[in-house]
Amino acid sequence: WHMRIAATFPLALAFVSSSTAFVTPLTRHWLRPRRKAQQISAQSAEMSGAEMSDVKDLAVKAGRDISGAWVSAIAYMGDQLGLFRKLAEAPNNGEGRGVTSAELSKSLQLNERYVREWLHAMVAAEYIECELVDSYVDRGEGTQEGKRKFFMTGAQRAVFAADESPFAMNGYFEFTLGSFRSIPEVMRCFRDGGGVPFSALGPDVSHGIHRMHVPLFVHQMPSWFANHPSLHDKMTRGIRFLDIGVGSGLSTIELARRYPRTTFVGLDPDAVSIERARKAAPPHLTNLDFVQSTIEGLPSHPQQVFFHGRHSFDAAFCFDVVHDLKDPVAALSTIRSLLKPDGELLWSEPAGSVDPVENRSTKRRTRQALSILHCMTVSMAEGGEGLGTLI
Repeated sequence: WHMRIAATFPLALAFVSSSTAFVTPLTRHWLRPRRKAQQISAQSAEMSGAEMSDVKDLAVKAGRDISGAWVSAIAYMGDQLGLFRKLAEAPNNGEGRGVTSAELSKSLQLNERYVREWLHAMVAAEYIECELVDSYVDRGEGTQEGKRKFFMTGAQRAVFAADESPFAMNGYFEFTLGSFRSIPEVMRCFRDGGGVPFSALGPDVSHGIHRMHVPLFVHQMPSWFANHPSLHDKMTRGIRFLDIGVGSGLSTIELARRYPRTTFVGLDPDAVSIERARKAAPPHLTNLDFVQSTIEGLPSHPQQVFFHGRHSFDAAFCFDVVHDLKDPVAALSTIRSLLKPDGELLWSEPAGSVDPVENRSTKRRTRQALSILHCMTVSMAEGGEGLGTLI
């Protein structure tokens, strides 16, 4: 047998003096994995029916997670390339509904073969629909394919083609895939400590967060304040309001529209986000301003717009912010000093538990996982406590 190997790997044998020396690495690399597989197989044979059922169920669950990761990546591509939005423009009822892959690719000046494969992947994921409009024809080499038209139902449009929809999900795809780019750096932090600062996470993360918050701040936030009658009445009459961790300013702008007599200050330490917020603010809204600063740095900030020292504000708002901070206790103490004695703080954090066993629902396990790539590492990059997403 070693003569057959010599014919296949003549250069390898030139560096060894005997067949024994050559057999050793073969044994190490080829035979040991087989022995391990045999050991695992033997262990499986000893499992009870219930244990084997648990193994299969867990493997199926992991398979669903892997499938979701791949589908999310392909959906992200469709969002960024405009495929969902363009497909949503096609009629979705009647004889003329839908578009072919050739029509869709031509309208966006994209490669038809890639577009067709993307369409098939999204049909398989049930994110879009298709129907066969011509009978199958021979495409050569034993393959047959019919002419298909692709379209989106009303529900699919609401989820994948309308950022203003209460059920829009494309921002989550953008945030997720953007976060994955920091995996190598976060793995380095596992070994060396520290973290990845928000400014290094990339534009997809900050823009994805903005899109994720559109449904919340446009459709849900008004009810949060309406359900707090005393604060709602004060804001209607006019007070001074501090919005903390505003990102691209969506919450501050929406509140300024709804409460024109209240003066708003939107605060965020990220320069790119604050610049985006200032550009997004309509010129006619003169009751708001944006300040780039941490909450702890606000009392000494040189841009003293709408700020008059301690007890400057009647109310403050923190949405999914405190758990990200370097020193949450110090930040809350500063907020308290900035509020008037009868001031109010509206503070929201992601729902979850410090007990991981209680975080096995879809939303909670997602939050538990993203903590490593976002919330915890951002805090630890500043030398913070790294509380994580669920506190």
